[in-house]
Amino acid sequence: MGGKLMNRYACMFLAMGLICGSASAEGRFGIGIRGGLYLVPNWSDTYETIYDNSGELVLGLELAYRVTRNLEIAVAYDQISGDGDRVWPNESGGFEPSGESVSFDLNVISLVGRWMMMSERVLTPYFGLGVGYAQFEETEDDAESGIGFLIQAGLDWSITQHIHGLVEGEYSSYPDVIGEGDLSAYYGEDDVGGVIVRLGLRYFF
Repeated sequence: MGGKLMNRYACMFLAMGLICGSASAEGRFGIGIRGGLYLVPNWSDTYETIYDNSGELVLGLELAYRVTRNLEIAVAYDQISGDGDRVWPNESGGFEPSGESVSFDLNVISLVGRWMMMSERVLTPYFGLGVGYAQFEETEDDAESGIGFLIQAGLDWSITQHIHGLVEGEYSSYPDVIGEGDLSAYYGEDDVGGVIVRLGLRYFF
């Protein structure tokens, strides 16, 4: 008897969450945290030679505003860091680790517009376009920066009326940020953009 009652309450709470979650966030501000994996197809040779990882963790904050049922504007800050080893040319024409550690910090501020499809549903697919500013700094080198663009596609989940989760994929391009010297110049790579797969949690007021 107790088990059946608990199951009924669980179903009731789930139904209430789905009903509340279907409410529109139109005209509301949202704040959120997000995190994921940053992959580097745009400067992969330089990255693999120095950092030799499958990717880096990216963490960020977001402020969003739901202009209409379908249109959302968001400003975000993301931070990415990596650690590796400096390399030096060897006699065979390749590179080998020097034993000296090196790290990078990549900070990105972006502005994106997201178009929500089927916005009245609990699960809402969307796509987004935006612009961003990237600053890249490597150990003992001056910070370099540049402006680029980004493309997003994702799924917004209205957990409750106020709490939204998201799953998102993003491609970005920030050209002419690196490539002035060292390995990036050798490989002819200048773009610190890449692919990010992320999860996020947002609270709408």
